[in-house]
Amino acid sequence: MGNFLYKVVMLGNVKDRLDNVVDHDAAKRVLHMLIQLPIQHCDQFQHSTLAKTGCLGVLMYSPLGMGKTMLACVTAKDASACFMAMNPLDVKHMAHGQMEQFIKGLFKMVRMNALCIMFLGVVDVLFNKCDFDHKGYHCDLLNEFCLQWDGIKLSSGIIVVGMTNRPFDLDDVVLCWFSHCMLMDMPMPEEQHVQVVRLLADKMLDLPNLIDDLMPCMCGYL
Repeated sequence: MGNFLYKVVMLGNVKDRLDNVVDHDAAKRVLHMLIQLPIQHCDQFQHSTLAKTGCLGVLMYSPLGMGKTMLACVTAKDASACFMAMNPLDVKHMAHGQMEQFIKGLFKMVRMNALCIMFLGVVDVLFNKCDFDHKGYHCDLLNEFCLQWDGIKLSSGIIVVGMTNRPFDLDDVVLCWFSHCMLMDMPMPEEQHVQVVRLLADKMLDLPNLIDDLMPCMCGYL
């Protein structure tokens, strides 16, 4: 753990809240139900019917630049939860044996900081199904990660959130552990308009209809 290949995000520096995020309404509702409510009311989600509705993992997938990391951060802020982010690219280049030790230490820190969201960026880099076909040591990594992931069932208020642009490259075992997969698609034209208005809110525009004139040129862009 001495290399600090994970980081705890200071949510006080996150300015937005979930309700302030433009568009992605369906995704926001899902994150509220699957992450925010179980963390804020974790004692109630351990009993009765609610105990069956919780989840250990949420996979967010979309094209590049759709705001997956931002949505995860603001969800953690609204839930008053710790947000621990790990870059799988750093872990992949570790020596055999070091990866397993790092995973054990990471989950130990997550349990110590519950209520917590553990965020895995570019998760397909670490758990690509092609790697498991040809590299035996990746199976040890997968086994250790799933073993530790299974162990957090005993710890309330901990959820793993993964992010990927290539969900079809993920190993099937990992997909099973992400009990909910959520698509964040390109925004609709009216949502793009709201985004641009908000982005340029503090700018002095020479032409009053400049934003409306720009919108037809933004088809296919955020």
